[in-house]
Amino acid sequence: MEPLTNTMNNYDSQTQESILVDEEEVQELRNSLPKATFMGSNLQLVKFKGFWCPASLNLKNVLVFQRHFHAQDTDIIIASLPKTENGIYGEAFTYPRAHHIDELPFPRLLHTHLPYASLPGSIKISKCRI
Repeated sequence: MEPLTNTMNNYDSQTQESILVDEEEVQELRNSLPKATFMGSNLQLVKFKGFWCPASLNLKNVLVFQRHFHAQDTDIIIASLPKTENGIYGEAFTYPRAHHIDELPFPRLLHTHLPYASLPGSIKISKCRI
């Protein structure tokens, strides 16, 4: 698999280089995580940052988010478990180019399924609301 990069045509190669996450790093992280099966089912879990997550968790995207997202004091972040939207948030939080989050008007209204421990440090030290 290719390293995750921003694929927008108007981004120069220097910008693309700055958001690379090496596939080898992701694989090493995945291999180092504790693993389990959920209650005798086929659902494979990995323990990431103190929380059991589906093994299908896209660690590459999580690492990019943790390293490159810069929270603003005016941000409002809604965190919920997966499949809790029931259509309530679906349309309100759709943004076709998530990697252009800086283009959102302020205050930015954002939604995530990541547990607090997995959120970027900038969220934890900013005055944004979670």
